[in-house]
Amino acid sequence: MLCFKNLKLSVSERVLVPSISVTLFPGSITYVTGKNGAGKTTLLQTIAGLKDIKSGNITLHKLKINDFVKPYCLLAGHNNGLEKEMRVIDQLEFWAKCYNSEPMIPAAIQFWDLGDVLDRKITELSEGNAKKVSLSRLTCCHADLWLLDEVETNLDENNLKFLHYAISSKASSGGIVIITSHQSNRIKGSQELKLEDFCV
Repeated sequence: MLCFKNLKLSVSERVLVPSISVTLFPGSITYVTGKNGAGKTTLLQTIAGLKDIKSGNITLHKLKINDFVKPYCLLAGHNNGLEKEMRVIDQLEFWAKCYNSEPMIPAAIQFWDLGDVLDRKITELSEGNAKKVSLSRLTCCHADLWLLDEVETNLDENNLKFLHYAISSKASSGGIVIITSHQSNRIKGSQELKLEDFCV
């Protein structure tokens, strides 16, 4: 269970959302929506501990997120976040070691169909394969909380289908998934969190 209580979102001195109080339950998929600059990315970065909490608090399973040892969640953005000179297999191993989940690497390779590119450097990959490698961290890193910032952007139909299946599977296993997106094609059973609703 992930709870925001009187959480204020701000950048420098500019307040984006004065106060948000919401509870997200295990098994939930939540789309965070709002215009550009509304605080969507700031919310995810705050949950992930990359931005300090200025006011209010965030708890995960009734513990304040500041009490967790990182990484306690998986944050993925629309940028691939790949080390260009790494081989694909080395990139997967690096991510998996960070989350102590090396046994999940074979499943990630199979799910994202990466077997033919494992020994290639990231710089040698097509844009589509680089995107698949980036998304494979969802499968090779174990975390109950996924924070996905515009990960649906520029995905072809096939990769979008695989991404949605991975997200649905995470929720079905009791995970919590939060997504920022401008896509209208949302995952069945998901809910929407409109940041504007907390700005009145």
